[in-house]
Amino acid sequence: MTAKRYADLGNGIFTQLVLAGLMDSGDLERHLRHVRTRHRRRRDSMLRAIAAHLPGARVHGAAAGLHVMITFDERGTAFRDTELAAAALTRGVKVHPLS
Repeated sequence: MTAKRYADLGNGIFTQLVLAGLMDSGDLERHLRHVRTRHRRRRDSMLRAIAAHLPGARVHGAAAGLHVMITFDERGTAFRDTELAAAALTRGVKVHPLS
C-alpha cells in the first residue's frame, strides 16, 4: 500500500476499480460518445453566437474542445475585456478576460 501511494500519488483503489468496470462493460465508451456529441453541439452553438454577436472576433482553439479564446483587432476594440466578461456573466456565460 505504501509503494502504491508513492507510485501514483495515492489514487484511490475503489475509483480505479470503478473505472476498470466501466471500461470492461463498454459503458465508458458509450458515455464518451454521448458527451462528445453534446459538447460538439454546445461548441457549435457558441461559435455561431460569437459570429452573430461579436463581429470582428477571431476564435482560437475551437477544434480543441470546450474552451475557446477570442481576440479582437485592437483598432476596432472600443471596450475592455473585463467589461465584456462581466456582460457575458449576466447572461450565464462565464469567461476569463485575458488581461
